[in-house]
Amino acid sequence: MATLSSLSEALPALSGMAGAASPQANFLQSVTGLALGLRLGAADVTLNGEALTRSEKDAQALVDILHFVVSMAQANRAAPDGAGAATLADAASITAKGSSMLLTLIVPEQQLEQLLASQGSAQGGAKAPIRPKRTAPQNNPQLQQ
Repeated sequence: MATLSSLSEALPALSGMAGAASPQANFLQSVTGLALGLRLGAADVTLNGEALTRSEKDAQALVDILHFVVSMAQANRAAPDGAGAATLADAASITAKGSSMLLTLIVPEQQLEQLLASQGSAQGGAKAPIRPKRTAPQNNPQLQQ
């Protein structure tokens, strides 16, 4: 996924939640482009993201904001519904390179499955029973005799 518009243009609902002079509006306007990629590997899932900003200072500010969010998720690890976010926060790598903010999130497949299973049960979702696959009888003349 990629966009070359600011987040305030790409996500108009977010820009409407804050006034034009608020820090949220400044944050949304500082991102001028966004690229995301997802790789489903044999043993892990990798999310790579890059946010292009107006300047190196904006990129570093975005990194600082995301580091704060990561630390909040890690601090909330003991809460019943906070363990999943803390697991993802532990796997996140957030850096600035020039006027770009780079995000890499690598989660082992088994850990992601556990996370998704715990989210499903936390939301009251029950797993559907697994039924054996029905197979049609084979056309074997010896069985028909």
